[in-house]
Amino acid sequence: MIEESRRKMKILSNDEKREIIELLRGEFNNIDGVSLAVIHGGFIESRVFRDIDVAVYLSNIILGEDVIEEVRDVLEKGLNIAIDIQVLNYAPPRFTVKALRNGLVIVEKIPGLRGVLLIHAVEELKRLSRPRMIKLIQ
Repeated sequence: MIEESRRKMKILSNDEKREIIELLRGEFNNIDGVSLAVIHGGFIESRVFRDIDVAVYLSNIILGEDVIEEVRDVLEKGLNIAIDIQVLNYAPPRFTVKALRNGLVIVEKIPGLRGVLLIHAVEELKRLSRPRMIKLIQ
């Protein structure tokens, strides 16, 4: 029941959104293993949204999903808005490109990290889209 209320369509003023962005910035900035956090999706692209999508890049893979899930739970309870956290370390390149191109960077502990990750993802997409030469055995 609580989960359903968090996923309902919401409309917030720009001031309310700014407050939430600052709260998210503070939370993700306080997690040592999070090197980059980017809000993307409907929350920043549309007036109406269902949840807040946050893509993170972990410099400490050992940090793991436990900490990310714990942060998500705390934020959801505090905001009463569903939070979806995607880990860029494991994300497909198409997703990474979209999140990094269109998203709002709220934490970037390593200067230029967003740009480096974006270039890597674009290169990976190019590599994957090239036609492969298949050697036919005769």
